[in-house]
Amino acid sequence: MTIVGILSLFLLSSCNMALNNGETGVPEITKQPADINTCVSEKQPLTRIEYTVEATGSNLSYQWFLSDGTEKYTLEEAIEMLVEEDKNIVIQSKDQTLSIYYDAGIDAAVNFSVYVVVSNEFGSVESDPASFTTVDCSEPISEDFSVSLSSQTVMVGQEVTFESKVTGASNVSYQWFYFDGKIWADLKFDSYKYVVPATVVNAGMNGFKIKVVVYDKDNDQFAEAIATLTVKEVAVFKVDLPDVSGIEVGNTATLKSQVFNAV
Repeated sequence: MTIVGILSLFLLSSCNMALNNGETGVPEITKQPADINTCVSEKQPLTRIEYTVEATGSNLSYQWFLSDGTEKYTLEEAIEMLVEEDKNIVIQSKDQTLSIYYDAGIDAAVNFSVYVVVSNEFGSVESDPASFTTVDCSEPISEDFSVSLSSQTVMVGQEVTFESKVTGASNVSYQWFYFDGKIWADLKFDSYKYVVPATVVNAGMNGFKIKVVVYDKDNDQFAEAIATLTVKEVAVFKVDLPDVSGIEVGNTATLKSQVFNAV
């Protein structure tokens, strides 16, 4: 093979390698934003909505969009439109997270969806749409459909399990929330039970409210239940006994304990 031929082959191989590197560098979404379907009421408004996406690739940028079912809006357009309707709405995006805050809380039926475009120098990929749907909890539901959840009491550092019991429906989905005294936060968990690991149970969680929202897919209705988490600290106290080293063998000694710092 001539020198020209060798150089041509080398340049062609280099181009192919560059193309292959470019193809493998295109972003790939590894975790799609999750749907949020819940019920709200005047007594239990939802104040925060949060979507997240996970993707692989280098130098990623994220652009979020909202859709009302007919039109798609950039985040800037959505902010302008929503804030014009309600001054209490705050929309924030930070890379892979989109947060929407309602200062007054959502207490009525709402329906929209969001999606995100992840890009870098090699290309872009669009996520699946993630819905946000609420229904008014004050609306009557089937008398046969209900969910119950028992409050739990544990010690610091002890695992706790909240298990929901559903009646009147079989084709259901679950969504869990906790209330820290300020907002209801989405735990992003879909199962009939929620386990709080022992490693995270601490005294600061005492009094937290846990809520499960169950959606009956066949009849398009929601039911919810709320339980309280009580966390007790381990009691630490001291017991003092008198020194009886001077008692002779065969004599009777009376020991009287003194307890300090008992709770």
